[in-house]
Formats: sequence, structure tokens, C-alpha cells
Amino acid sequence: MKTLLILAVFACSAFGMDREQVDRLLSQAADAQGKEYLQLRARLAEAGEAALPLLREVAQDGQRTWQQRLTARILYERILRGDENEALRFHNWASYPPYQERWQPVTGPSSNMHQYVMPKLQEAGLWYYYIELMWKNTGEFGLAWGERRYQKGDVRFSYEAWPRWCRQALEGEPEELYLWMAIADRIEKDDRFLESYDNRELFSALVQRGYAMSVPILLQRWDEYVLKEYPNPSPNPEDRRMTHRNFLAKVLSFAEPAHVELLERFITRREETLGDLRPKLEEVRRRQPVKVEEPPFRCEKKPPLEGMVKPPPGFFDRPKPSEPEAPAPEKDVVIEVN
Repeated sequence: MKTLLILAVFACSAFGMDREQVDRLLSQAADAQGKEYLQLRARLAEAGEAALPLLREVAQDGQRTWQQRLTARILYERILRGDENEALRFHNWASYPPYQERWQPVTGPSSNMHQYVMPKLQEAGLWYYYIELMWKNTGEFGLAWGERRYQKGDVRFSYEAWPRWCRQALEGEPEELYLWMAIADRIEKDDRFLESYDNRELFSALVQRGYAMSVPILLQRWDEYVLKEYPNPSPNPEDRRMTHRNFLAKVLSFAEPAHVELLERFITRREETLGDLRPKLEEVRRRQPVKVEEPPFRCEKKPPLEGMVKPPPGFFDRPKPSEPEAPAPEKDVVIEVN
């Protein structure tokens, strides 16, 4: 323990910050999203490997919030295995057969890349990167680009398929629990989360996963989900009624006694549709809460995936706005040239 404290103090000095500052930045990063998160992550990662002892300590500190522990684990993995992360993302994905053969013009070649990408994701085992991508909306996707048809990259590969593959790579791994905790956390904090179809798929998947910790946020955002997913109500009122009933029946199957009051209010607001399900709350009251244990921290350095091809300079630059064309001269106007 004495050695651990000495290492933690050394890591703090390597950061150029005291322990209180490190804790504050970790707390802020745990709550941040997108660009703000990336800035905080960069600040925390400045110390490099000198920060690893402190991050490992925080990653396993039961006095911290799970968000802070998860953020520390993500940072630890990125510092230790950043080269592996980059090699995976910029692997020469466009060299695989689907990009060289004829492909469906609607779905694109990425629809046939699952068989090639999944083994590489599982082999890399960058579990915390996969979670971070879904939790923090970093935009750090894998990339399939080429000199010809995909000069700027296959958008379907990066934005649609890659996040889904990362989630699938976590299936059955201990860290999968963190994935769904992180997704629930993002749904709660991101007001625009349900705007996209892909995110609504995540919401639906979270319902099916059946984690008790997700009950409050599922109940809170359900009406918004229905409004976005079914913007045009069916002419048959029974369809909408069954949508609500099926959702509540699923949530009741994994809710715990602490959620009874929330469920009671949810039913009361939809008394005509859901009132007859109120007796099932008694089953929830009697249910023994399931103890959830976070996964042990594992992060092991591996050789980077071979075949990295970085995009050329300027690849990620935003296109410059085109300059307006000079107005054509009016007819019958003589332009003098000196």
C-alpha cells in the first residue's frame, strides 16, 4: 500500500497537477461528451505512462463513481495501447475482397465486411475503446478509404457498421456490463440521443438486455422514444396500446423493489392502457435485488494489428467553402482593358 501511494504521488507530479486537480478533471471527463470530453482526455493523458499507476488505482477504487472508474480505465488503455488503437482504426480495411469485387450499390461493401472485421476487433481486445466510442460520442471510428471510389472513406463502414461491430465484440466479455451502463448514462445525459435511428436501436437493445439499473432512464425517455420511432401513429389504436404494454411487461420482468414508485407513476399516467398490469407490481416488490459487480480491470499490451494505412494529410479537413463566381457582365456593356 505504501508503494502504491508513492507511485500515485509520482504520477500526480508527472501530470503537473496535484491529486485534487486530477480528481476534478476525471470527474469532469466522466460527465463530458464529444469535443469537451476529448479535450479533457488529452489533458489527462499528457503525462503518458507516468500516469498509469494513479489511473490503475482510480480504476479499482470502490469509493469513486463507476463513471470515474470507467474513465480511468479508458485512459489507462489509451495511454498503454494507443498505438494498437490507431493500428486497428486505420487498418487497410479497403484492401479486403468486398471492396475489390462487385457489390450491392444500396448497401455498399461494408455490408460484407463483418466476417473480416469481427475477428480483428476480438483479437485486439480494446474493450474500453469500444465502450468509449458508444459512451462519449468521440467519432473515432474505424476507417475504410481508398484511392479510387472511396477517396474520403466508406461512410457506411465508419458511421453505421463500426459502432455496431464494436458492441458485438463485447458480447460475452466481462466489460459488456460497462457498455450497457455507459449507454444508459448517455441516454440520460444526451438530450439529442433519440434523434437518430441508430441510437433508438440502442434504446430498444437496452430494454431487451434487462439490466435493473436502466429502469429509471427507460421509463423517463420512453414517451420520447415512441414519438421519434413512430412519428405517424397507426390508424389502429390497438397498435400503440400494445407498444406500451409490451414495453412495460419487459421492464416489469427485471425491475426491482426500488423502482416500484416510478412504475406506479408510469402506469397511472396511462391508466386506461396499463392499469390492469398494476397487480404485477407486487411481484416486483417481492423480488430480491440482483447484486451487480463491475468487471475486474484487465488491460494488457499486445502487438499492434499489421497493415495500417494512414490517410493522407488533409483527409480529415473540412471542405473549404467554394468561392462565389464573379457575376457575368451585363449584355451590351463594353469592358475597357487598359
